[in-house]
Amino acid sequence: MADAGEDAERVAVMEGAVRRFPDDPDARVWYASALLDIRPAHALEEAAQAAALDVDNARRIARVAHMHYLLGATDEAARYLKQAIVVSPPHDLALEAEIAVLGGQLAAHAGEAELAEEAFRAAVETLPEHEHYWVVLVQFLADRGRLDDARRAHSRATRVASESEELDRLREALDIEDA
Repeated sequence: MADAGEDAERVAVMEGAVRRFPDDPDARVWYASALLDIRPAHALEEAAQAAALDVDNARRIARVAHMHYLLGATDEAARYLKQAIVVSPPHDLALEAEIAVLGGQLAAHAGEAELAEEAFRAAVETLPEHEHYWVVLVQFLADRGRLDDARRAHSRATRVASESEELDRLREALDIEDA
């Protein structure tokens, strides 16, 4: 984890980039990312400006939606997610999976567990080799007390996804023995 000095330095660098290139949506989204933990309200303002500067960049808009979700602005996150879906290019599997996970997180937040699970499963079906999506699904199932389903999903993840510390941590948490 970065210390306060590193955070301040990163923010100063990105703030300088925004001053130098005020119409660059990438500079603004990176600046917003640097501000997330330090000045969340300002982070959301910068993220919104980044999205407004390039309304057709689905990946950036999805990132802006994710920032809003992380900071609890779920209505705005859902609005940006819908915008990202509308402008997303066909056949961008990584973006499809990212959008599915964020949609699942928003559905879970809204108490729509079935819709959330469908979205998380869509993400792992879209990119089964991506361990993060499996971690999200396994954790979601475990959090709902569906330990057998979580163990089955974990077992499948270990066969198809890249190894990760997160999957190892979940294996221990779910008390799954090595095969």
